[in-house]
Amino acid sequence: MSDNTAVSRSHANIINRDNDFYIVDTNSTNHTYVNGSMIQSNVETKIEHGTKIRLANEDFEFFMY
Repeated sequence: MSDNTAVSRSHANIINRDNDFYIVDTNSTNHTYVNGSMIQSNVETKIEHGTKIRLANEDFEFFMY
């Protein structure tokens, strides 16, 4: 996403622990959203297949295969 300056290089992390996935906003300026709700910085938020994620103004859907 080098063409989107609203998303930083370290905007969020996705963590895999015990076959579960979590997203953590790394104190980003433009925030991270899960299924339309802004998540708190530095707090693990569980994500599942089909979860909608927004980093600043960029939308994604999380798939597990």
